[in-house]
Amino acid sequence: MSSFIEGFPFASNSFVDKTGDPFGRNSENGLVVLDPWVRGNDRTNSNFVMMCVLGVGKSTILKSLMISEYMMGTTCITIDFEGEYADLTRNLNGDLIEIGGGKMRINPLQFRAVPPDEETNEEAQAFSDMAMHMNWLDTFFRLNDTDITTRQISLLKQILEMLYNDFDIFWDTKAKGLKNTDYPIFTDLHNLVLDLIERKALSAANDEDMQIIEALTREFAIGTYSYIWNGHTTVETTSDFITFNASRLMEMSENVN
Repeated sequence: MSSFIEGFPFASNSFVDKTGDPFGRNSENGLVVLDPWVRGNDRTNSNFVMMCVLGVGKSTILKSLMISEYMMGTTCITIDFEGEYADLTRNLNGDLIEIGGGKMRINPLQFRAVPPDEETNEEAQAFSDMAMHMNWLDTFFRLNDTDITTRQISLLKQILEMLYNDFDIFWDTKAKGLKNTDYPIFTDLHNLVLDLIERKALSAANDEDMQIIEALTREFAIGTYSYIWNGHTTVETTSDFITFNASRLMEMSENVN
């Protein structure tokens, strides 16, 4: 039977959703029209990867897909490492956010509300907003200083807890009730570290630990990375087409990238 079907003149190897975007043709020249939001069978998410050799039009196809999705009401968020989506964003009156410096800034010490569970749409209760962000900051600092020890990270998180408490932010504080300016910035963190060193107020830390923590926080407060990360969040989006231009970051050290 399979041999008969394979030879049937009206058999098609196309993959066509009732709604969706034309992605091209498959290896057997069959048409591929895909709706990335369709669920069912083995299609459990909307993730896909586009891979091909240089110069064959990946960016052109992606821009076409993004425009199509944007016209259908989808929010499009792009992290642009080459600066090639800036013109498209401007032409669509989107929000172009420079994350390698400039007027737009995102404060890494500001946390967001824990998103609701995708299946139940109920608020996740396992971790508070601040607890989730502390885990993120753990990774953030480890990426910026790969030699930092687990002990030093624990001490830094203890200092961060003290800093948040100074700003009336505690483990059970909800992010929804806070403004951008309610959060500390790296200047505040570095000043607290200097104060703790001067008063020798952190009994669990030795001089070497505090020197390393001071050097790390200084980089963000008044050092190399201060113009990127030190300050309250100033990003305000008004469009559903948002591009984070990270092309300037590619010229910086691997730790920043």
